Amino acid sequence: MALSNGDELQLGNGSWSIVANMTSGTATLQMSVDGGPFFDIDNTTFSATNGGNIKVPECTVKAVVTGDATWSISRVIEGN
Repeated sequence: MALSNGDELQLGNGSWSIVANMTSGTATLQMSVDGGPFFDIDNTTFSATNGGNIKVPECTVKAVVTGDATWSISRVIEGN
């Protein structure tokens, strides 16, 4: 799933792989739980292509980007 500035996405409870792709600008992910206000997710503000994993409750995430940044998000499959 790819997100550009202002895009929102419902995520289920669990771990998610995130990657911010960019050649310029910044990228931050915000989340809203139970319809509350959006707030920055810790350690998700990047100014160069970067990524990692986040663990979140059921929530809505929103991309906040400048420049040409986009977010890629996918569920982490835990165990087999």
